[in-house]
Amino acid sequence: MKKRRFLAQLLLSGVFLLFWLRWVDFGFFFSSLKKVNGGLVLAAGLIYLTAGFLRGVRFKLVLDLIVKRSVMEVFAINNLSAMINYLLPLRAGELVKPIFIKNRQRSVSGSKVLSVVLVDKMGDLFSMFFLILALTPVVLGVVNRSQLILASGFLLLISFLTLFVLIWRNKKILSFVSFLCSLRLLRVVPLPFWVYLRRFLAGFSLFSKKKLFLAGIFCFSILETFLDGIVFYLVFLSFGFSVSLPAAILGLTLMYFSFLIPSAPGFVGTFEVAGMVVLVFGLKVSKDEAAMAVAFYHLLSSLILFLAALWSAWYLKEQGVGFPLKRVWPPKIF
Repeated sequence: MKKRRFLAQLLLSGVFLLFWLRWVDFGFFFSSLKKVNGGLVLAAGLIYLTAGFLRGVRFKLVLDLIVKRSVMEVFAINNLSAMINYLLPLRAGELVKPIFIKNRQRSVSGSKVLSVVLVDKMGDLFSMFFLILALTPVVLGVVNRSQLILASGFLLLISFLTLFVLIWRNKKILSFVSFLCSLRLLRVVPLPFWVYLRRFLAGFSLFSKKKLFLAGIFCFSILETFLDGIVFYLVFLSFGFSVSLPAAILGLTLMYFSFLIPSAPGFVGTFEVAGMVVLVFGLKVSKDEAAMAVAFYHLLSSLILFLAALWSAWYLKEQGVGFPLKRVWPPKIF
């Protein structure tokens, strides 16, 4: 069953990749590569690394509510988690973070670490919905894309309500979980499940008196996603392509939702097709320019992520944290 699912994901990515290849003019593709501005590519790479470092800082800030770790250690853990997310579906890398944290300090609750991880990642979600809501009227106009504006606004509201219930109605949720645990019909569910679920939900209470802190985390997330958009904008400029900064940020933010589609490791094919759909049909960017920019951005970000993950594995080993490969591989998520 696991092999079939994995093969189905490979097949789906292959289909998407074939669609993308039919769009590509390889003559234009290779001639553009010869004209690329290396200085702008270097600047894009440095900004991409900066955005990744800021995500590590953000995770450290929320993790400090449970356990103290150095900025570089948390940055390294974040890099390896991102690499695992890149290779495995369903954001499996987020599940590895508690393993790294507990590797050095067994007394830390892995369930509470997961609560902190979820709040941290919701920052990314909020920033994406916020930027779509803010930039769509600027790039496309209110009338032309009113449905996208309403949808992003609705999802942003739902996300805030979910976080509000998890944090500021935490006691009621825990009481409800205790009630479910007491029901005879649900006693077929093992008791450890309910124990871990209560610990996970209880972790959200850490933020109940941290309203300004949460607001700062979400502003931090908007800055990180904005920097990602600048990287995409610089990729366009490095080839001499004309696109506005708001359009580049909006396009990349919409393309990020392609990561939800089951695909082969590295999101090969799905990311390229999503880019073509968003840029060509949504933002009216030239087909050849869109194909070039999306492919190069995907290649550049993958290379930086791979190198950062290699450095992170070495750094954590030097710090005595180590890479708990035996605990996360083979992946049971497939």
